Amino acid sequence: MSENSKPPEPEKPQTTLGPPPEPLLEPNESLQPIPEQNEEYTARLTLVSTVYHQVQGEKPQAFPSQSTRFLDSDEQVYTRHLKVSEDWQALEFGWVKDPSIILLEYPQVKVDNLILQESLLLGVAVGTSDPLELFEIPPGDPFRVYPIVSTNTLFVRYPNGDAIAKVILHAFPR
Repeated sequence: MSENSKPPEPEKPQTTLGPPPEPLLEPNESLQPIPEQNEEYTARLTLVSTVYHQVQGEKPQAFPSQSTRFLDSDEQVYTRHLKVSEDWQALEFGWVKDPSIILLEYPQVKVDNLILQESLLLGVAVGTSDPLELFEIPPGDPFRVYPIVSTNTLFVRYPNGDAIAKVILHAFPR
């Protein structure tokens, strides 16, 4: 070892989450335009998601998934901005009469690095009964639902007293 070189420093345990790995799909890899002469389908829905789990001092473990489904319709996606309160509110899907996927986005609101809101609750009502709470939707987590029954049975509420939660709903055609 020369006088100017230093011995290598020992590895320090990682105390913060590292950057996520590269995206699952490369640009233009599998999202090519649908050929116009194709008579079997006119639209496509591609879902790409990766969940990362990391323990302090270890590398993140990725759980990627992706799927593509062809749609029966080239109908436009229905998007609506909702203000959700403590009372159950029925989810409505506009012109999309039979959605294949419902995506709820519930952005985080942070002040001084603290998340200021509670989770949303998603429920299902059968007949004239009150909605049954089935799912919790944490702030910042997009939530997908794949309905197979009448879509007028899904309800959402924000259980934080008089506060209002801002949610974005997307209904994708079948």
